[in-house]
Amino acid sequence: MDRQNDHARDSLAHQRLQADQRQNAMRTRTEAEMHQADSSNLEEQSRATLARQRQHSEHLQDTLRERTEEEIE
Repeated sequence: MDRQNDHARDSLAHQRLQADQRQNAMRTRTEAEMHQADSSNLEEQSRATLARQRQHSEHLQDTLRERTEEEIE
């Protein structure tokens, strides 16, 4: 009987360990997916910021060019 109890306890402990390992793997995967999503969002925000800065720079260059042409005339 003790041998059966020991076996049952060992089996239960092993099942708990496997469940913990699966849960940790899922948590790690979820954290990795969240990190990837954050990275993608930052990359997208950076691209949008660069596009706005480029557009603003082009606008300033156009304005400067127009004023320079007006002064030359």
